[in-house]
Amino acid sequence: MKKILKDELPKFPDIGCEGDCEFVPSGIGICCKADECNRYIHPTNKYYPALIAYDKKMMDFNKQQTSIFRSPGPTIHELDLDPEIFHSIVSGFRTFHVEEEDYSNRKFNVNDSIYFRKYEISTKGFGTTGSYVRRDGKRTDDREEADLMHIRINYVTRQSPGLARGFAILGLDIKGHWRSNR
Repeated sequence: MKKILKDELPKFPDIGCEGDCEFVPSGIGICCKADECNRYIHPTNKYYPALIAYDKKMMDFNKQQTSIFRSPGPTIHELDLDPEIFHSIVSGFRTFHVEEEDYSNRKFNVNDSIYFRKYEISTKGFGTTGSYVRRDGKRTDDREEADLMHIRINYVTRQSPGLARGFAILGLDIKGHWRSNR
Protein backbone atom coordinates (compact mmCIF):
# COMPACT_ATOMS: atom_id res chain seq x y z
CA MET A 1 0.00 0.00 0.00
CA LYS A 2 1.34 3.41 -1.00
CA LYS A 3 2.08 5.75 1.91
CA ILE A 4 0.76 9.31 1.55
CA LEU A 5 3.47 11.88 2.13
CA LYS A 6 2.56 15.04 4.02
CA ASP A 7 3.84 17.28 1.22
CA GLU A 8 1.50 15.54 -1.27
CA LEU A 9 -1.58 16.90 0.52
CA PRO A 10 -2.90 20.32 -0.52
CA LYS A 11 -1.93 23.00 2.02
CA PHE A 12 -4.75 24.42 4.17
CA PRO A 13 -5.06 28.18 3.49
CA ASP A 14 -3.85 30.62 6.14
CA ILE A 15 -7.08 32.14 7.46
CA GLY A 16 -5.74 33.25 10.83
CA CYS A 17 -6.98 30.15 12.67
CA GLU A 18 -4.78 28.07 14.99
CA GLY A 19 -7.13 25.11 15.54
CA ASP A 20 -7.80 21.92 13.61
CA CYS A 21 -10.43 23.36 11.30
CA GLU A 22 -12.78 21.23 9.25
CA PHE A 23 -15.36 23.30 7.41
CA VAL A 24 -18.81 21.99 6.49
CA PRO A 25 -21.70 23.62 4.61
CA SER A 26 -23.86 25.85 6.82
CA GLY A 27 -26.61 28.02 5.37
CA ILE A 28 -25.10 29.79 2.37
CA GLY A 29 -21.59 29.77 3.86
CA ILE A 30 -19.38 27.27 5.62
CA CYS A 31 -18.79 26.66 9.33
CA CYS A 32 -15.89 25.07 11.22
CA LYS A 33 -16.82 21.86 13.09
CA ALA A 34 -13.99 22.18 15.63
CA ASP A 35 -15.40 22.81 19.12
CA GLU A 36 -12.85 25.49 19.96
CA CYS A 37 -13.42 27.38 16.70
CA ASN A 38 -17.02 27.18 15.42
CA ARG A 39 -16.14 29.96 12.93
CA TYR A 40 -18.62 30.86 10.19
CA ILE A 41 -17.35 32.01 6.78
CA HIS A 42 -19.88 33.82 4.58
CA PRO A 43 -19.39 33.77 0.76
CA THR A 44 -18.51 37.48 0.89
CA ASN A 45 -15.68 36.82 3.41
CA LYS A 46 -12.18 37.31 1.97
CA TYR A 47 -11.17 33.76 3.06
CA TYR A 48 -14.13 32.04 1.38
CA PRO A 49 -12.56 31.67 -2.13
CA ALA A 50 -9.35 30.20 -0.64
CA LEU A 51 -11.32 27.64 1.39
CA ILE A 52 -13.44 26.63 -1.62
CA ALA A 53 -10.27 26.29 -3.75
CA TYR A 54 -8.71 24.13 -1.00
CA ASP A 55 -11.87 21.98 -0.90
CA LYS A 56 -11.68 21.47 -4.68
CA LYS A 57 -7.98 20.53 -4.47
CA MET A 58 -8.75 18.02 -1.70
CA MET A 59 -11.62 16.63 -3.77
CA ASP A 60 -9.28 16.18 -6.77
CA PHE A 61 -6.58 14.69 -4.51
CA ASN A 62 -9.05 12.22 -2.99
CA LYS A 63 -10.21 11.13 -6.45
CA GLN A 64 -6.60 10.30 -7.34
CA GLN A 65 -5.83 8.59 -4.03
CA THR A 66 -9.01 6.65 -3.20
CA SER A 67 -7.45 3.28 -3.96
CA ILE A 68 -4.89 3.68 -1.15
CA PHE A 69 -7.41 4.43 1.60
CA ARG A 70 -8.93 1.52 3.48
CA SER A 71 -12.13 3.41 4.23
CA PRO A 72 -12.62 6.25 1.75
CA GLY A 73 -15.46 7.78 3.77
CA PRO A 74 -18.18 9.84 2.13
CA THR A 75 -18.00 10.16 -1.64
CA ILE A 76 -18.30 13.45 -3.51
CA HIS A 77 -20.52 13.28 -6.59
CA GLU A 78 -20.80 15.93 -9.32
CA LEU A 79 -24.07 16.21 -11.24
CA ASP A 80 -25.46 18.60 -13.85
CA LEU A 81 -29.07 19.71 -13.26
CA ASP A 82 -31.73 21.41 -15.31
CA PRO A 83 -32.19 25.04 -14.07
CA GLU A 84 -35.79 24.40 -12.99
CA ILE A 85 -34.80 21.44 -10.79
CA PHE A 86 -31.72 23.33 -9.53
CA HIS A 87 -33.88 26.28 -8.36
CA SER A 88 -36.50 24.03 -6.76
CA ILE A 89 -33.74 22.46 -4.63
CA VAL A 90 -32.11 25.83 -3.78
CA SER A 91 -35.49 27.23 -2.70
CA GLY A 92 -36.10 24.24 -0.43
CA PHE A 93 -39.24 23.20 -2.33
CA ARG A 94 -37.67 19.95 -3.50
CA THR A 95 -35.91 17.87 -0.84
CA PHE A 96 -35.14 14.77 -2.91
CA HIS A 97 -33.53 13.78 -6.19
CA VAL A 98 -33.79 10.60 -8.28
CA GLU A 99 -30.54 9.56 -9.96
CA GLU A 100 -29.19 6.53 -11.83
CA GLU A 101 -26.52 4.60 -9.94
CA ASP A 102 -25.22 2.15 -12.54
CA TYR A 103 -23.39 4.83 -14.52
CA SER A 104 -19.64 4.11 -14.07
CA ASN A 105 -20.26 2.06 -10.90
CA ARG A 106 -21.61 5.06 -8.98
CA LYS A 107 -23.28 4.31 -5.62
CA PHE A 108 -24.92 6.95 -3.42
CA ASN A 109 -24.76 6.64 0.37
CA VAL A 110 -25.93 8.65 3.37
CA ASN A 111 -23.46 11.49 4.20
CA ASP A 112 -22.10 11.58 0.64
CA SER A 113 -21.85 15.07 -0.87
CA ILE A 114 -23.25 16.25 -4.19
CA TYR A 115 -22.06 19.24 -6.18
CA PHE A 116 -24.98 20.22 -8.43
CA ARG A 117 -24.15 22.43 -11.43
CA LYS A 118 -26.83 24.28 -13.37
CA TYR A 119 -26.91 22.94 -16.94
CA GLU A 120 -29.42 23.82 -19.65
CA ILE A 121 -30.12 21.51 -22.57
CA SER A 122 -31.27 22.98 -25.87
CA THR A 123 -32.49 21.21 -28.97
CA LYS A 124 -31.75 23.23 -32.08
CA GLY A 125 -31.78 21.56 -35.45
CA PHE A 126 -30.45 18.02 -35.29
CA GLY A 127 -29.18 16.62 -32.01
CA THR A 128 -29.03 17.98 -28.52
CA THR A 129 -26.60 20.52 -27.13
CA GLY A 130 -26.27 22.17 -23.78
CA SER A 131 -24.39 24.74 -21.79
CA TYR A 132 -23.72 25.56 -18.17
CA VAL A 133 -25.59 28.48 -16.64
CA ARG A 134 -23.91 31.03 -14.39
CA ARG A 135 -25.64 32.50 -11.35
CA ASP A 136 -26.35 35.70 -13.30
CA GLY A 137 -28.26 33.61 -15.87
CA LYS A 138 -25.67 33.85 -18.66
CA ARG A 139 -24.67 30.68 -20.48
CA THR A 140 -21.10 29.41 -20.57
CA ASP A 141 -19.22 26.39 -21.87
CA ASP A 142 -16.86 26.53 -18.88
CA ARG A 143 -17.94 24.04 -16.21
CA GLU A 144 -16.03 26.00 -13.53
CA GLU A 145 -18.15 29.13 -14.15
CA ALA A 146 -21.47 27.32 -13.67
CA ASP A 147 -23.79 28.08 -10.77
CA LEU A 148 -22.81 25.52 -8.14
CA MET A 149 -24.59 24.11 -5.08
CA HIS A 150 -23.24 21.67 -2.48
CA ILE A 151 -25.65 19.36 -0.62
CA ARG A 152 -25.25 16.30 1.62
CA ILE A 153 -27.35 13.17 1.21
CA ASN A 154 -29.33 12.30 4.35
CA TYR A 155 -31.44 9.41 3.01
CA VAL A 156 -31.10 6.80 0.23
CA THR A 157 -33.58 4.22 -0.97
CA ARG A 158 -33.20 1.89 -3.92
CA GLN A 159 -36.48 0.03 -3.50
CA SER A 160 -39.69 1.94 -3.93
CA PRO A 161 -42.86 1.21 -5.94
CA GLY A 162 -42.35 2.50 -9.47
CA LEU A 163 -38.60 3.09 -9.08
CA ALA A 164 -36.68 1.49 -11.95
CA ARG A 165 -33.82 -0.90 -11.23
CA GLY A 166 -30.46 0.89 -10.97
CA PHE A 167 -31.97 4.15 -9.68
CA ALA A 168 -31.95 5.65 -6.18
CA ILE A 169 -34.06 8.24 -4.41
CA LEU A 170 -31.79 10.62 -2.52
CA GLY A 171 -32.97 12.67 0.44
CA LEU A 172 -31.21 16.06 0.38
CA ASP A 173 -30.10 17.98 3.47
CA ILE A 174 -31.40 21.37 2.33
CA LYS A 175 -30.58 23.11 5.63
CA GLY A 176 -26.87 22.33 5.26
CA HIS A 177 -26.40 23.38 1.63
CA TRP A 178 -24.20 26.15 0.29
CA ARG A 179 -24.13 27.82 -3.07
CA SER A 180 -21.28 29.41 -4.96
CA ASN A 181 -21.15 33.16 -5.45
CA ARG A 182 -20.26 32.86 -9.16
